[in-house]
Amino acid sequence: APKTPQPPAENIQRAPAAEPSADGNVTHESVFNRLSFFMIAGAGLVDGINPCAFAVIVFFISFLTVYKYTRREIITVGTAYCAAVFVAYVLLGLGAFQFLYAMQGFYYVMWGLKAATVGLCVVFLALSLYDWWHYVRTKDTAGLVLQLPAKYKTFIHKVMHLFLKDRSKSVWRLGLAATAVGFVVSLVEAVCTGQVYLPTIVVVLKESGNHFWRAAQYLLIYNLMFVVPLLVVFILALVGYESKTFGGWLKKHLGLAKLLLCAVFVGLLILLIKTW
Repeated sequence: APKTPQPPAENIQRAPAAEPSADGNVTHESVFNRLSFFMIAGAGLVDGINPCAFAVIVFFISFLTVYKYTRREIITVGTAYCAAVFVAYVLLGLGAFQFLYAMQGFYYVMWGLKAATVGLCVVFLALSLYDWWHYVRTKDTAGLVLQLPAKYKTFIHKVMHLFLKDRSKSVWRLGLAATAVGFVVSLVEAVCTGQVYLPTIVVVLKESGNHFWRAAQYLLIYNLMFVVPLLVVFILALVGYESKTFGGWLKKHLGLAKLLLCAVFVGLLILLIKTW
């Protein structure tokens, strides 16, 4: 039987990748990838100002004020602390990502992890909405569900006193002490900030595919945005703002912070479900 003629290979039409169309509009996939990038950056920024992290920042500034740290000492301690927090969260993120990446070959394990992440996002969204409603109604922070437990706050305060109460140390020793505090605080604080970080890491895994360095870039961006509020507070403290100013700002905008967390959880849910 005669063979059906095949068109030349160069004439075969292939579906274009996520590129702009002829009229200048970007495709759905391109928009989605861009949304994911800004979503990850936004999640990091919102996580940095959520009450879990911000309350620790306020106490740290108060601690430095009470012990009458000089401008030079605040610069040293603040820089070392911020750098330690950034590195600690990057390492935590890369560790979690490596674990999830290694599990990709196990279908049922990954399916269970994805389902659990979606479930956690739903739970955290509901609890954030409850915290927002409770705070708007009562203006009382004691009844909030999503906050750092009191025993962890006490432990963080003890760590800061242990490492930084002695101002007679040299600048280098103060920097090392602040670095140690940054690492310890990050590990303890992750109990609370992990509400946003863990689902974000799962989204990063989905978005990066088999490209490890793309995932690393996402995690770096997330954590850079996470420490931005910390850097801003230290800079403002240098120019004369007091801890009670930051505490007042947090109390005034706590409801907004909770709503922003709700928005992040909704966005993460959309990304997780859409790429299931």
